[in-house]
Amino acid sequence: MVAMQVIGAQLFLEAESFSYSEAAPVKVVATGFDGVKGVEFGQQTLTRDVVELGSREKQWSLSLFSRYDYYLSYHPDVMELLYLEANDKPLVPGRSFDFGVRARHWRAQGVKVGWSFNYQPFDLKLTVGLFDADQIIEGRVDGIVSADSAGALTGNLEIDYAYYNDYLFRRPLTERPSGHGYTADLALEWRVSDRTQINLTINDLVGEVSWNSAPYTQAIVNTDRSVRVNEQGLLEIRPILEGQEGFGSVQQRIPTFYQLNTTLNLTPSIDTSLHWRRLESVDFYQLAVKRHWRAGQSLELSYDMEHQAYGMAWQANHVELGLFSDDWSLEEAHYLVFQVSLLIPLNLRSL
Repeated sequence: MVAMQVIGAQLFLEAESFSYSEAAPVKVVATGFDGVKGVEFGQQTLTRDVVELGSREKQWSLSLFSRYDYYLSYHPDVMELLYLEANDKPLVPGRSFDFGVRARHWRAQGVKVGWSFNYQPFDLKLTVGLFDADQIIEGRVDGIVSADSAGALTGNLEIDYAYYNDYLFRRPLTERPSGHGYTADLALEWRVSDRTQINLTINDLVGEVSWNSAPYTQAIVNTDRSVRVNEQGLLEIRPILEGQEGFGSVQQRIPTFYQLNTTLNLTPSIDTSLHWRRLESVDFYQLAVKRHWRAGQSLELSYDMEHQAYGMAWQANHVELGLFSDDWSLEEAHYLVFQVSLLIPLNLRSL
């Protein structure tokens, strides 16, 4: 039996799933357009999922984390075309579709080290993470496709993308690529007065994923009636192709995620706050009211006017749950955030 001091240490689990899709519900973009009622004008789809498990003691923290990121930007014609084809809707002869898509995706697991310090009236925390990655999609598709007199699609596409699984041409791969990366986060808490507090969190202030031997395809595609959307609502290409396949180095930039909260204490039990978030080029604003109870419990209700979304966060002692959505059916949600936080104080002094 070994004696050890563990005074003031805490175990923590934090998880957040943040998804937003302009043209169609998040689930539709992920699983396919079959059976969907329609799509809206839109150009962005974002997903940022992070789970972190670790411990804190005094000013230091150490944790393991896993994350899944997917960022899509596209011309509005893209989602309309996928919807029409997946649901057997007729194409107007002569109608042209701008098929411009940019995609960035990775999945990673790693370790983070954090250091906190106080410089009145500020509390600061800097966290640095290193990770390995095992999934990559990075690249673009550009071109114009048109419906001919029979309703079939023809046109030319320029494709340049790296991948862990070739969804477009079904290229066989014997093993997945491996990548490595780094990221740094900064958090600042400013106690402006006894009643006012400002919190700024910048996730991925700097960050990059590097791949030394990622599979890639660079091609000019003459579709010539060989573009279709399969039953899952995904683009399928059986083209006349000119280009090359290979393995190469890829650098992926990690988008910075900004969060700014300004909180005003109205009474000893009621706070009001304004939340701002920015991911890629999309801004999110929420107005919130929180009610506190003596037993360490609180309930926060929030609203985003621009995206017409509602949120609720409940906290009891060391557990916090949050849900934010523009549609409570969830399957129809274009904007969906789910948060879980668990904190376990360690008062154990010896083992």
